[in-house]
Amino acid sequence: MKLQSDELNVDDLTHHVCFPIGGSTGSGKTSLVMALLREMDLISGSVNFPRGSSKIVNPVTGYIPGTIAYVSQYPWLQQASIRDNILFGSPFEAGRYQQVLEACALLPDLEVFEHGDLTEIGEKGITLSGGQKQRVALGRAIYSRAQHLLFDDCLSAVDAHTARHLFENCLMGPLVAGRTRILVTHHVRLCLRDATYVALVKDGALALTGSPVKLIRSGLLSEILERNGMMEEDKEASSSSTLATEHSALSKDPSVRSCDSPKAKPSKSSKKSRKLIDEEGKQ
Repeated sequence: MKLQSDELNVDDLTHHVCFPIGGSTGSGKTSLVMALLREMDLISGSVNFPRGSSKIVNPVTGYIPGTIAYVSQYPWLQQASIRDNILFGSPFEAGRYQQVLEACALLPDLEVFEHGDLTEIGEKGITLSGGQKQRVALGRAIYSRAQHLLFDDCLSAVDAHTARHLFENCLMGPLVAGRTRILVTHHVRLCLRDATYVALVKDGALALTGSPVKLIRSGLLSEILERNGMMEEDKEASSSSTLATEHSALSKDPSVRSCDSPKAKPSKSSKKSRKLIDEEGKQ
């Protein structure tokens, strides 16, 4: 990954509230995020990303300064309940928790489960669909008090309608106001309207950086998006058709339900959650 200081000053990321990173498959988008997290060997240059040692929430912003929440491309989940996976050790705040469920379009899914958000997730989230796993991991990052949020293609596992809901209500909603959001995505068109800074990666280097207005006026953005197949209507229509077919197939499975109505209310159940794996006993 080649980061030129005259192309992108990583220290300036904290001043941009929405920062999508686009590019074709294998171009180095994830590597850029890993570099920001210092998970890659630094050959030359420097990476400056704010880190904080304090665990005290700033009463003005509501976040812990310098903290980072990361949502990987392949969701990481614990063998615990959906609620415990979202809280991840944070104190339970009923109002905030309900907002996260709604923003992440999880309410319709919880209606399907017998024990709602107390349903236990199997090892590596085996009892959930791909989209449900991603939205639970996304909810964990949003619920946290981290000041900086890094998302690695978190919209790829959901259909077009849910992706738009997640972007408008989760990634751009009130729960992330004042927080830095760095988003690796193939849905560059969806993010352009609200982005304050855009980067396009090609062959392990930053091919294009700047504000959306600046890049659109230069004509370079359209050229690169078309080359990457991000603005071709036929591909978009084909993708929508494929997603619709998959959605129809999943809707027939009683264990999986899509989120076509994010505003639905979860059913209240007084039953205790059932554990997938019982604790071992000894005499």
